[in-house]
Amino acid sequence: MNRLRGLPLPANALPLAKAFWGRDVFLPVSQWLRHFVMFGPTGSGKSKTFFMSMIRAILIKSSCLVYDPKGELFTQTAGYAKTIYRLDLNDPTKSDRWNFIPKCRNDPAFACQIAGMMLGIEGRRRTNADPFWGDAEQIALTAILLHIAEVYREKAIPAFAADFLLFMSGDGDQAFNDAMMDSPSLYAKQAYLAFRQAPVQTRGSILIGLYNKLRPFTLAPARMVMMPATKDEAALSCRSINFADLRKPGTAIYLVVSEGAADVYKEFIATFIGQAVMEMRLDGVNEPEHPCFVLIDEAYQLNVSEVKRISGIGRGRGVGLGLGYQDLPQMYDQYGREQANAILGTIMTKIFLPGLDDVTAEYASKQLGETTIFSKTFQDFPGKKQDNTRYAEQKRALMLPNEIRQTAAHSEVLIISDTAPPIRAAYPPFAVHKNTYSAATKG
Repeated sequence: MNRLRGLPLPANALPLAKAFWGRDVFLPVSQWLRHFVMFGPTGSGKSKTFFMSMIRAILIKSSCLVYDPKGELFTQTAGYAKTIYRLDLNDPTKSDRWNFIPKCRNDPAFACQIAGMMLGIEGRRRTNADPFWGDAEQIALTAILLHIAEVYREKAIPAFAADFLLFMSGDGDQAFNDAMMDSPSLYAKQAYLAFRQAPVQTRGSILIGLYNKLRPFTLAPARMVMMPATKDEAALSCRSINFADLRKPGTAIYLVVSEGAADVYKEFIATFIGQAVMEMRLDGVNEPEHPCFVLIDEAYQLNVSEVKRISGIGRGRGVGLGLGYQDLPQMYDQYGREQANAILGTIMTKIFLPGLDDVTAEYASKQLGETTIFSKTFQDFPGKKQDNTRYAEQKRALMLPNEIRQTAAHSEVLIISDTAPPIRAAYPPFAVHKNTYSAATKG
């Protein structure tokens, strides 16, 4: 979709690039709700040229959830939001609070899904490991979440699940049995009875493996951002993150984790984004007035199970995904080739930036399609009597992989959207502003 430069952007549209004859290319809301993926190596300008302008435009009449590993998207775009939440594992003193344990109380379905996110079950299903261990850990964690939510109510945090396993006295399996059978939560007892079907000799190993996978939630920064805010912190505008606000225009939620720490907090981050997307997917609101843009920069660092679920039904729930990858092999390594291709099949807009590797360039070339060229062949014999010229039509890729790879940096962008012909456009203006928004100290 293009418009004359200088005209106002349509409501909820995402700016993309500059086109010919003074026109700009943008994605209307009906198109970005069918998701997009952007491939570009580090330094290609994904954040500073594309994502910043997208977030500013979307916050006028919609909301966004942003994974911001560098922290630059917050400083450049938060000033355009009406309601701002920031979950910061780099500096918890500047973070709001997030705690899903109270929602687990008397809701076994929610607790089971959250347990799967905390353990990274989706990632393990791509391996050759026996699924028994993952399933057993998930049902055990579901029982624990239901138990601590009932016992500690609003004071419970996810780290309590690991603390519960750590401080069980006596024989681990017997102590776990006694605690669960005495639980005031009926649903916790039911989940534990399912766990008891596992062979006795494996239960101790299951609980050890479960505690090991809960370690990211027990680290000091994670505990700090999940503890209930004190009165002094509340006075400094420290609030509990409410994902329901993503249905209100002008709401922005930022998750700030440095790239170096992302691997340590992988399950923590995946649970945060997964819960947000899951709540919007299951809130029963069809085609909401104010859609939500979920932007995951450096998506290779995360394995969010909800990405696969929402990629097929996001439009009806008003949730559009924007995924940023450095290359296609990252996606193959993350989800496996078949599942990655299945996700790409449900993403209607694909954007390619200069400097791609050979695998991604070949994929882009196939997506661009083929064209017909007119060839002219001369045959020269001694004399002139048998000389002739032949004309023929030949098939050729619209752009060869090496042509895509050699595109000048920060100059051109290739856009493939739905059934429209491919678009070759120029980079949009640099989106970094001098005036930035600073995170306030909240604790």
